Formats: sequence, C-alpha cells, structure tokens
Amino acid sequence: MAGGELLLVDPDSRLSQLGLQPLWREDLSCYFPSRILGGEEESLAQLANQWCNRMWGEDVFAWPAVWPAASCQRVAARLWRRLGRRPLCVVNFGVGGNPAKRVADPFEEQVVAMLASRWPGVVLYDAGRSPFALERVRRALAEAAAQGVPVGFATEDEAGQSLAPGCRLVGFRGSIGVLAALLERADAFVGYDSCCQHLAAAAGLGGVVVFAGAPHQRFRNRWRPQSRHASLTVLPVADGRRPGGEGATLQAVTKLVEEVAASLGLLRVH
Repeated sequence: MAGGELLLVDPDSRLSQLGLQPLWREDLSCYFPSRILGGEEESLAQLANQWCNRMWGEDVFAWPAVWPAASCQRVAARLWRRLGRRPLCVVNFGVGGNPAKRVADPFEEQVVAMLASRWPGVVLYDAGRSPFALERVRRALAEAAAQGVPVGFATEDEAGQSLAPGCRLVGFRGSIGVLAALLERADAFVGYDSCCQHLAAAAGLGGVVVFAGAPHQRFRNRWRPQSRHASLTVLPVADGRRPGGEGATLQAVTKLVEEVAASLGLLRVH
C-alpha cells in the first residue's frame, strides 16, 4: 500500500454482506463470498483464513481471538474474585432470536440443575439482555434454591459484591464484553449455536455446544467454533423443538461435561 492509503476490512458482516451495502467503490472492493467458497467441511474461520492468504499472499492461520476492553476485564476480575476463583462453568442459552436453535423444555432447566449438582465449582448462568432470558434464569435460580443449592445473582454494575460466599449457581446480567472477559477465566462452556460459542472457543474452553435447528451438515460445519487449544464438542440435534428428545440430549451433555471436568483434573461432585 502506498502512503496515505487505507485498507478497510469488513469480515462478512451484516453491514456489507453480499455487497448489498458496499463500504467503498466497486472497483476498489473485494468481497468474501463465504457461501460459495470451499467445500462441505470447512468452517468460516478456515474460509476466512484461506481468503486472507490469497488476498495478501500469506501462508498463515490466524486463530480466532477476542480482546475485551480494560474496563470489562476489571469487572470480570472483581466478579471472579468474588466467586472465589473456583472452577467456573459458563452457561448461555442465547439463540440470537431464532427459537429453532433451542431444545424443547425442560431441557435448559435440566441442564442447569445437573450442572449445579455436579460441576465441581460454580456455574455462571448468563441472562443475556432479553426479558425472556432473564425470567428463565431467575426461575432456574428459584428452583435450585428450593433444592438447597446456594444461589446468587450478579450484575455488571456491582460485580457480584452482593454475592454470599459459596454460591454454586449464579445468575449474571451484563454486557457481552464482560461476558467475554469472564469466559477467559472460565474452565468450561455450555450453550447453543450462538455468539457465545465463538467467544468460548477463542478463550480456549472445553465444553459442549448443542447445535439444534441446522438445515444440513454443511451449515453446522460452517458455523462450528474454531479453537487453538481445547475444543468445544458440537452436539447436533435434528429438531430441538420435538417433544421427548430433550432427555437423550441431556444425557449426552452430562457425559460431555463430566469428560471436561475429568480432563481438567477436577473431582466430580455428586
């Protein structure tokens, strides 16, 4: 590039997808046609690396990474200290507004109850930003408390200062930046196909992604999380909304979570 020139890269976002809203003149633009590149197996992370290497004549693989703001790191550090720096499993059941990605009730409640009783540390159940998700988290906390599980709720603003020592299940409501910083301090992740699976993969976490609602295997391959270190296991579910299928999915999630705990040398709590 010559002096004074600027390279603007937009990674196939909704802003410029398919060139429908170009950021610059057509003769100076190169698009990343992710829907027609590659074969059936590559993930979007692999395709993006291949495209960048062709564009700039490199032969490298840039692993997904996240750099939360310093303010988010400070909040996450305070909350983690408040949690006692115990082994941390983060749960996020966000689906980006697509209910087809969910598994039929009572799957989510069963997963949280299983983790609260078996995960050897503390489970952080993210409430996202929607009233629907917040209500589900509060209901899960109430049900766990009724079973004698020590529970609490933390927000980004107060960074868990109101939490009592020894909580095993903690609801959380905050920004995606603080959640990303918390994932960097976590040991495992459980959730659906969503933004958070990619944050967890970038943080090098083990765990399980319940991948429901995918129209075909190629879709799952494209959107599977990519990680340099520990890998998240993708658990495909053909139709998560079908009643009766949540039991087998719960058993599979339980087995995978126990394998993650064992790989970390953590004792399972019965």
